[in-house]
Amino acid sequence: MPVHPLLLIGCGRMGRGITRMLLSEQHNQPFQIELWIFDPLSEAEDLCQQEVRASGVDGKLRHVRELLTKSDSMKLETVVKNSTADPSATKQVISILKKPITQVKPRLILNTATFSSQQIYIPLALETSCDYIDLGQKLQPMDTLAAMDFSIQKNQRQVRVIQECGLAPGLVNMLATDMFYKALTHSAKNHVHTVQMRVGGLPQHSDKNGNLHYGPTFSPEGLVYEYEGNANCIRNGDLKTTSTFSNPEYWEDPEEKTSSFGIHPFALEKTNLQTILENRLQKKFIRWQDNTLYLVNLQARPTADGTSRMCYDPAIYERVTHLEYKTLRFSPHYQTWNKMKEAGSLQTTLDYWKLNIENPEITGYPDMVLLRVWTQIKTNDRPSIIELITLHDDIPVGDPHGFTAMQHLTGWPTVDLTMILLKYPPGTDISQRPHLLYPPSAQTAFKRSIEDILQNGGIIAPYELVRGIAYLQSLIAYDRIPLCQLKVDFKSIESK
Repeated sequence: MPVHPLLLIGCGRMGRGITRMLLSEQHNQPFQIELWIFDPLSEAEDLCQQEVRASGVDGKLRHVRELLTKSDSMKLETVVKNSTADPSATKQVISILKKPITQVKPRLILNTATFSSQQIYIPLALETSCDYIDLGQKLQPMDTLAAMDFSIQKNQRQVRVIQECGLAPGLVNMLATDMFYKALTHSAKNHVHTVQMRVGGLPQHSDKNGNLHYGPTFSPEGLVYEYEGNANCIRNGDLKTTSTFSNPEYWEDPEEKTSSFGIHPFALEKTNLQTILENRLQKKFIRWQDNTLYLVNLQARPTADGTSRMCYDPAIYERVTHLEYKTLRFSPHYQTWNKMKEAGSLQTTLDYWKLNIENPEITGYPDMVLLRVWTQIKTNDRPSIIELITLHDDIPVGDPHGFTAMQHLTGWPTVDLTMILLKYPPGTDISQRPHLLYPPSAQTAFKRSIEDILQNGGIIAPYELVRGIAYLQSLIAYDRIPLCQLKVDFKSIESK
């Protein structure tokens, strides 16, 4: 059986979960993985190693640090900590890591580190001729990505770069794009009225942190970036840029007389999910009706990067009137956040979260994820929808034998895209092409076919590559996620 070296960078909670997923999933593949890990902080690597051992999952796990001198390890720790402020950091990190990575010869670099680290690790992947995947956010401008795509092709590097492979951006965009194309085939005018995405990572214990009703499940810096960064959307056919606390006309709150479909109650029909949440959510966030538990009193606002680069993709923006992404929270989360910021108390809370990011009493665990995507071909059509509710595995928080809801919906899409690239390296006969991919001739935003990218290298988004609906249905069918409920309703589209 062939063995493929793979390098995972970043050993935080998400990186540790994906490490266990990779080692577990390899047993379903026609190859084995030699998994190397690297984190600028040696303590994070040690914690990852301990978690893997405690989980009992089989597989090879090695440290790139084994191939570094002690002085280089210390230098890396300093450089990466200051990478956002030091423009020379990329060159320094590459100069240190290039030699050991060349020794490892990984087929792929999987970057699960913070969103700003791509400025270091994409150039490193190109330097070492490795495929590259990350969890996304803070993409470079489209003209920069186009130039990188052209350079990869021109220099015949055969490096496939797939950014934004997590949940949002990531899985939600795969679903939205698939639904968009499905609606388009039933549209008489080759145009779709709306494509909408809503996702919320929320604590099951909604009383956490008072009226914020929230606890962190990733770095507070990332959360601040989502709330303060630019959020792109298409409204009335025009590209618009907003942010979480600007443009009130984009907000969705339960107090509105006509509540937006995006924050309509989520219906929980599975009794095991009902039992868990009934005793954890505050009464104001649940309602019973006809043996169904409804999650209510939600709000939604635009946050950075949720639309991925769909707003700049001519295959989409030329044929849709409205395209938006918003993050779901328990009301009044956003008003409370804003009041704390104005009062000067928000930074203290964020610092406290950062210091206690592994403390389940402070964080958002046990967590759940709400996802809703819908399309309408015409203004007054009944929405065609996908709704997914996913819960933290029903085991103690921190138990390495299970996963959080956020790990499930961020990790598995990332792992599966990794496996696709490993199974289908450049030069592979097209008859071996993974079945979940769009057709070989389908075009990317940079006017290249998918198959050209896969065979010759380049930049491609997950939503351009994978048929999201079929992927999600297969993910659920494999029972990887014990506590989830999926609803798919395309009757409105199919009636056209």
